[in-house]
Amino acid sequence: IGAGAAVLLAVLIWPWPHSSSAPARLEGEVQRVVAAPADGYLKEVLVRPGDRVRAGQPLGALGERELELDRTRLGSDLAQRGGEKAVALAKGDRAAMMIAQARMDEAQAQLDLIEQQSQRYLLTAPIDGVVIEGDWVRSVGAPLERGKALFTVAPVDRYRVIVDLDERDVARVH
Repeated sequence: IGAGAAVLLAVLIWPWPHSSSAPARLEGEVQRVVAAPADGYLKEVLVRPGDRVRAGQPLGALGERELELDRTRLGSDLAQRGGEKAVALAKGDRAAMMIAQARMDEAQAQLDLIEQQSQRYLLTAPIDGVVIEGDWVRSVGAPLERGKALFTVAPVDRYRVIVDLDERDVARVH
């Protein structure tokens, strides 16, 4: 009985190797999402998942159809107000000239706002890295809602390993 108990005790105390398996994946330590800045449609896609990108590099673009219509309307409005100002100047009507100038300034400010919005329609990489999500090549022309995630970029040199290990096996892992 003494030898059997000693063997049993040794088996229970002695550390035995045990292996556990679990699904694992690599993730970028930091991930940046490029989202649709406004409602619209996808005009072009320049990258696919796996492509390396530099900060500021174009990834794709949204269509500017509505902005073009507004730009045209405001351009004609600006020309019309310029004509009104010229007529008021010719008549010597200072009040009408000031009103026309104020309306021209308003139309110009709206045009400047449209130009700023137009620049946002070009989707660019926020950081140097690799595109890890966002295969939109087959979806050119698809309608998009504001805030829809289009591309995810992660740095190449900083990543982490995510292991989905069962809670029962956590204590055994070193």
